[in-house]
Amino acid sequence: MGNSQCPFCIIKETDKDRIVFEDEQIIIFKDRAPVAEVHLLCIPKRHIKNKNYLTKNDLNLLNHMYITSREFIVLNYKDRLMNNINPIFGFHKPPFYSVKHLHMHCIIPPYTNKIMKCLNSCIFKNFDDVVREINEKE
Repeated sequence: MGNSQCPFCIIKETDKDRIVFEDEQIIIFKDRAPVAEVHLLCIPKRHIKNKNYLTKNDLNLLNHMYITSREFIVLNYKDRLMNNINPIFGFHKPPFYSVKHLHMHCIIPPYTNKIMKCLNSCIFKNFDDVVREINEKE
């Protein structure tokens, strides 16, 4: 992975117990400060600073992040997806993020942190909106 100063680039060395899935392109792991009982992060192994640095060339990677995370959640948390609860997939809007490495939040409501639920609507952009934003670039 890319940046030796980035906590996500070195997560395999520093916090491997939180990792729940890994392939050639991505890592999925448990958030260290979850806002719901199920709160995972999906990161690309390639260091990308944030969603503003994504281009159309990254759409395949983004789709892989989404599809793989969704499949992981369906396989491992199907009991929590009852009653039409849909997982939330999205990214914080810069500058509202703590780690400067692209990371997609994968959350199954309900939220355990009511303040973050309210804040997320202001500082969070869902997956579909990020893809739409990238397609409108250039």
